[in-house]
Amino acid sequence: MPAAANNSGFWVRMTEGTTYHFGVDTGSAGTRLDLLLPRLVPDLSRSRGQQLIGAGFVTVNGGTASKHYAVRGGDRLEVTVPPPAPAVPQAEAIPLSILYEDRDIVAVDKPAGMVVHPAPGHPGGTLVNALLAAVPTLSGIGGEVRPGIVHRLDKGTSGVVLVAKNDRAHRALSAQFAGRTVAKTYLALAWGVLAENEGRCDTAIGRDTRDRQRVSARTRRPRAAVTAWRVLSRLPDATLLEVHPETGRTHQIRVHLAGILHPVLGDPAYGPRGAASAKAYRRASVLHGFRDRLALHAWKLRFTPPSRRTPMEIVAPPPEELRRLLPQELHPPRLVGDTGNEGGEGVARRGGLRRRTASVSTINEVPARLSRHAIRSRAELDREPPLQGSTTEIGASGRVQGGPQRQDPGACTVAAKNTRSDRTPKAARAPKAVPR
Repeated sequence: MPAAANNSGFWVRMTEGTTYHFGVDTGSAGTRLDLLLPRLVPDLSRSRGQQLIGAGFVTVNGGTASKHYAVRGGDRLEVTVPPPAPAVPQAEAIPLSILYEDRDIVAVDKPAGMVVHPAPGHPGGTLVNALLAAVPTLSGIGGEVRPGIVHRLDKGTSGVVLVAKNDRAHRALSAQFAGRTVAKTYLALAWGVLAENEGRCDTAIGRDTRDRQRVSARTRRPRAAVTAWRVLSRLPDATLLEVHPETGRTHQIRVHLAGILHPVLGDPAYGPRGAASAKAYRRASVLHGFRDRLALHAWKLRFTPPSRRTPMEIVAPPPEELRRLLPQELHPPRLVGDTGNEGGEGVARRGGLRRRTASVSTINEVPARLSRHAIRSRAELDREPPLQGSTTEIGASGRVQGGPQRQDPGACTVAAKNTRSDRTPKAARAPKAVPR
């Protein structure tokens, strides 16, 4: 087909299917590539064009280019618009472990490596695809792509995910998450040895100004983020932490721990960048069994079910790599099967088939074999002793009291009040530095 000139200063020749070829003249040179695409292909938004550039569907003179690339006269552009993915996720017979289920909600133990809902690059094999096969009805408030989804976990994070089975439950749970009345507890294996027993970070974070795939304090739109943690056990090269995110920002725990130079093991996005430090970090990740996944687990979730007035806590058994590092008193007992069918039920499903593991009559009368593993009553929660040991306050001033100033821009800082309870306290102590 012969070329046809348009009034944008380009000559355009459209090929078969959805692949387009463009030639740039000198009058349009200097335009950013991502700004140029919507003018060339009116059906593309700027954000969609940026996705195509990042995925390699846009080439300049036969090679890939950055969205920031300024086109030059004579450049030859090729734009491939792939066919859209199906709008409605399809049910897939994927093994799925359900921790708890009643008429309103279902709590799932998401494995590491599974994406929560379909997204660009992940059209199938997600938690939503598995839920559609395992649960007959899900809330439609989240839309066709995210039915029933109230909150999310990163792909590499395992643990509890709450799903609403009807719109009333979806609204009730969403209100609790928005009001920050849901208590979330994670297990994280952090690189290096933390000197403090407890700490808190409140550094605001957002999309990184240089890399939109990362989150950091170096952002144009900082959002409040608060993470509290306490030490459960220490190893020669790592520290097991109980982490309590008080807010729910993307990558929050990973960013805050990386900000105090103790990134979560198995994290290629926020691990150390220096050659020596990166090598030691990878060695520790492999040694502890986190070569291909994050050492991060959504352990407990405390909330008030839509049909109840008292709170309940659901616990997802930690992966073996983290469970064996827990103090003995925190090891959950194994569940014993139960054939009862009273009240809400906890079930496990593989390929959409049920396998009953236990049943619950009421939230305040939890069977002993289940109370310390999957669901804990309000009375048990109220009897929990307060956290013991020292406290570390972490702020956003950019300076470590009693230690050298941090070099990482926007990193969390530590104002130490005390250190390990088995050592003589000092007035202030910075975290034990790890090689960088």
